[in-house]
Amino acid sequence: LEEWQESFSLLLIVVLCCMLCLEPLLRCISSDEGSIFDVGAVSCVRSQSRGLLVAYSVASAVAMGLYFLLLLDLAAVSTRLSAFVLSCRHVAPEVLLFVVAVGFAVLAFSCTVSALSQSHEDFQGIPSSAGSFVRIAFRMFNRDGYDSMQRREPALYTAVTFFVIVAGIFLGNLLVAQLNAAFRSVREDMDGFARLNRAELIAAWMPSVSARRWKSFLAKLRLEERLEFNEGDVGMAGGLQMFEPASAHPTTVESIRRFGGSTSLEAPWPEEEAGAGFSEEDRFDKLERTLEKAMKRMCSRAAASGRGDGGARRGRSLGTYGSSSGLESSGGSMTSLR
Repeated sequence: LEEWQESFSLLLIVVLCCMLCLEPLLRCISSDEGSIFDVGAVSCVRSQSRGLLVAYSVASAVAMGLYFLLLLDLAAVSTRLSAFVLSCRHVAPEVLLFVVAVGFAVLAFSCTVSALSQSHEDFQGIPSSAGSFVRIAFRMFNRDGYDSMQRREPALYTAVTFFVIVAGIFLGNLLVAQLNAAFRSVREDMDGFARLNRAELIAAWMPSVSARRWKSFLAKLRLEERLEFNEGDVGMAGGLQMFEPASAHPTTVESIRRFGGSTSLEAPWPEEEAGAGFSEEDRFDKLERTLEKAMKRMCSRAAASGRGDGGARRGRSLGTYGSSSGLESSGGSMTSLR
């Protein structure tokens, strides 16, 4: 039993066998109530012992739950749904740890309040106290019980308050943090795991497909037709063509290596040029990068020269203004001398 589905299937078979042994209608076959489809059979079933009917109903409930757990394999139809189911499986241990921690807190506080001198009817003994603390942890405790507890049993009310802080606030928020961290750690890989799970299911069901249906499926795929990379650019066969917007995955580097010449299968594979260690595409890329650097240098120099010319013009204007002022001042002095 390598997979959990196989274990659950075996458990389901065991439960169904138990249901067959406990079937009330089988006990009424040999009775004198007539056919099992008559009204007398219904009264015969109702006359069975209550313990037998309860055991049969429990087995029926377990079998129904196992059926729906096995239906989780249908989630492989959708990659997103399958990824969600796998994410739930990966974070389930964190929930189990939370349940264990809450159970320990319930046991500890149940023993604590049982040692108190108190007469509250919901906290008489460890089993009764444990049930009350479980209801408090899941917010199912009666609200009126808190009021009566606060008035009559302040020590018990204090213990219940500490339990709410530990189980409801601390452990609850810790569970949220753990689930968040665990989900983030596995969410990036869940899509890949979902596809692997679908591939595994397909491979498991392949032997059950008939040869005629398989050939019909292959004919519908039309794998022998060549695919187009772009309009008029015919490529190789043996694939499935999927369209997407041009802006979905933009790329500036050509990922398809193209060689001129014959496309015959008997022709040898073209050898790449050794040269100086660069192919033709690499040389063009290098030339393009060199031109870009040269353009950047030219732009930076032009900007720097523009700033220099502006400073020189301002300097010349200031020098002219200074010389004219000097001439005026010298002229004034000459006039005064005269």
